[in-house]
Amino acid sequence: MRLLTSFVLIAATMTGSALAADLAPPSAEIYVDDAAFDWSGLYIGGQVGYGWGKGVVNIPLYATPASDVQVNGLAGGAHFGVNAQFDQFVLGAELAVNLLGAQGNAASGGAGGEQYVIKQSWDASLVARAGFAADRVLVYGLGGVAATALSTNYTPVVGADSNATVWGWTVGAGAEYAITDSLSAGLEYRYTDYAAGNFSHTGPSTADLSAHTVKARLSFHF
Repeated sequence: MRLLTSFVLIAATMTGSALAADLAPPSAEIYVDDAAFDWSGLYIGGQVGYGWGKGVVNIPLYATPASDVQVNGLAGGAHFGVNAQFDQFVLGAELAVNLLGAQGNAASGGAGGEQYVIKQSWDASLVARAGFAADRVLVYGLGGVAATALSTNYTPVVGADSNATVWGWTVGAGAEYAITDSLSAGLEYRYTDYAAGNFSHTGPSTADLSAHTVKARLSFHF
């Protein structure tokens, strides 16, 4: 009889526990999206900033060459590129074009106090990019080819500007942050060194320009 009573009590306890579990409200499920942002794909955007540099001028017509010409001014333009992400590494390529308001002048060394003027109206570049992504933050380096349009004038000698398109190389680094899945903002620095351009002002002359630029960027990702 005592054994039967114990069995009944155990069975009642187990049945009550099971019934309580069935009657308890279901626990809320918590969903966590732990997928990192993917930088892969096409993007297009714009940039604006400031550039400064030095033009090394040579005027063989005079025994004393011109002083270095400090060239600086605002820059703004557009860029188009593509990225491919492998784990946390990002590789890509980018084409950029800028309109420039950079110019400078320096004494030529001539006896009449002449001035040699350099103006930079636009530049373009095609670069490869390689970077490291930490979710929505991308840090990268870049390198490639660049071209720019230079215009020179030798005053007060009467005559039109002398123009040339010169090529060079560019390197730099930058960082971007993905504000949304389709919009990122960043800051980029570049150093660009151009080959000497050939100009003519009552005789041949050359101008060899190197430049630094810092630009803020906005990019729309597809």
